[in-house]
Parts: sequence; structure tokens; C-alpha cells
Amino acid sequence: MKIKKLETTDQELYARMKTHLYSKDPLFGKDSPFSELLQVMVNKMLEGEIDYFIESETKQGRTIKRNGYTSKKALSAGGTIDILTPRDRNSDFEPELIRKRETQLTSGVDEQILALYAQGNSVEDVKRLLNKIYGIEISAGKISQITDSILPELEQ
Repeated sequence: MKIKKLETTDQELYARMKTHLYSKDPLFGKDSPFSELLQVMVNKMLEGEIDYFIESETKQGRTIKRNGYTSKKALSAGGTIDILTPRDRNSDFEPELIRKRETQLTSGVDEQILALYAQGNSVEDVKRLLNKIYGIEISAGKISQITDSILPELEQ
């Protein structure tokens, strides 16, 4: 099996990633170049989604125009990332990667919270551990909301 070599043209990012790897710091989290790269990739993918949407709608005879961006923070396995979701004037564009009003990039964060909570950690402990391990800032209220969602199942 041959492994394909990944090439990057951004030498500054490459140097920061290399330094970060050798530092033995967690790969993802606050100030990690890997989290930055994930953020760039997500935003580029959303741009591709709206380009495809506009092209498809144009082929069907509809006139669709862009209308700026909506910014939000989203939780991911790589930490909190800033997302710029492109919009169209009619608000018909529905991104698939991270939908409108979603604040998690299918990262398994919910599962991590439940696993930590199930081990007997308090909500504050879970909050602290997520920040330490993943560099994720998540409110105690959000953690409680996630853990409360499984309480009915546990009681049964």
C-alpha cells in the first residue's frame, strides 16, 4: 500500500504544525494550527456547497444571488472554530456540513460529555476536562442540557 504525501504551500502554517507536533502539546485545541486548518477547511467546504447550490438553481432557471455570511462558533473535536456560513438572498440555501442553528460539527462532543458524566464527573469537572483535553469552551448549562437528555432513558 502506497501512502500519498500531503503537500502544503503555506510554509508558515507548515512550520507551525511541525513545531506543534514536536512540542507534544495536544494536537487540537486552543491555538493549535490543526484547529486552524480544520476551520479553514470547513469554511472552504461551505463555499463549495453554496457554489454548487447556486449553479444547480441557475440550471433550473432560478436566479439566486449571494447575500453575505452568517458567523457562528461551533464545537468540534478540534476545539471551538469560527464558521462563516454563506447566505443567499432568499434564504433557500441549506448547508449540509453544519446546518443552520447547529453549533456542533459532528464531532462526538456529546458522546464525550456523556462518557465523562457517566464516570461520575460533575458538570464542572466535565467542563474543565473538555477544556483541558480538547480546548473546548462549553457552558455548564449546555453540558447539563446534554446530560439531561439521557436521564429519562437511564431512569427506565
